[in-house]
Amino acid sequence: MSSGDLRELYQQVILDHNRNPRNFKELPAATKRVEGYNPLCGDHYTVFIELDGDVIKDISFIGNGCAISKSSASVMTSTVKGRRTEDAEKMFEIFHRLVMGKPAGLSEAELGRLAAFSGVSEFPARIKCATLAWHTLHNASGGRDNRMNMREEVTFSRNTDAVMIPSGERVLVPNGSHATITQSLGGSYTLITDRGLMIRVSGKEVEAIGKTPENVPDVTPGEALTPEKLESLVWDQLKTCFDPEIPVNIVDLGLVYLCELEDAEGGGTNVKVKMTLTAPGCGMGPVLAHDVKQKIESLPGVKTAEVEVVFDPVWDRSMMSEAAKLQLGMMW
Repeated sequence: MSSGDLRELYQQVILDHNRNPRNFKELPAATKRVEGYNPLCGDHYTVFIELDGDVIKDISFIGNGCAISKSSASVMTSTVKGRRTEDAEKMFEIFHRLVMGKPAGLSEAELGRLAAFSGVSEFPARIKCATLAWHTLHNASGGRDNRMNMREEVTFSRNTDAVMIPSGERVLVPNGSHATITQSLGGSYTLITDRGLMIRVSGKEVEAIGKTPENVPDVTPGEALTPEKLESLVWDQLKTCFDPEIPVNIVDLGLVYLCELEDAEGGGTNVKVKMTLTAPGCGMGPVLAHDVKQKIESLPGVKTAEVEVVFDPVWDRSMMSEAAKLQLGMMW
């Protein structure tokens, strides 16, 4: 099948199963009920399974999420219904390899509509969307995949400035609020509050949840700050900034297109950065750019940092470093 045909099939499957999801209902006779949650984007599904011995007699799901996660859940329930649990586990492994861009070990005819999801491998930010329902089924079968379950309960010790995900809107979290940490990267924390909001807390604000601010520039007092040393420090700071949906820093993701240092009028150095996003519509773009600017301007010798978010060229996974591909399981 050509890439054009595969892309058309991908669009057809996503649209069809998102608009008319199969088995989208509660299952009163279910012998298992398992919840799946993606803390990075808020997708949340409950999968119901009715077993007859080791056969999945019936399966359904309910919940909310993006078109990719819902259509994937719909295709999954249609695929595994009537199969033995052992076969369903094999389908989980096949699907996981498929969306990671690895050989699935089956022909396109044998894969059927699952083949459409191979296109997800081109968009790492959407892999967790596509696999959420499958990981939920895997966990129901006794799997021990905990990649979606990184949780720590915290209480805010004071009013705290935070940023909502994915809108980027700034909010004030009241003193005494309870929340659950779902991700910690580069000194920033992603949390779900007791009111169901997904937020990010960073900088000195992390003290309110009992954490120590990170990413203090590594400069020895009295050390001569050469242009080479300062440029190295700038890149080190860039590596402490993370895409809100992928646990890899923006440098290894290939999101930084330009980083230039120039002498500033009156002394010091100005830094100019051009960067992009994995998903152009992400509301966190300005927040990520502000994070980059703030961290660079914290460096000694830096007067100002100008950070511009651009979308030409459009980012794709070929821009990722080998380290990023290895971390995300895209090398084999």
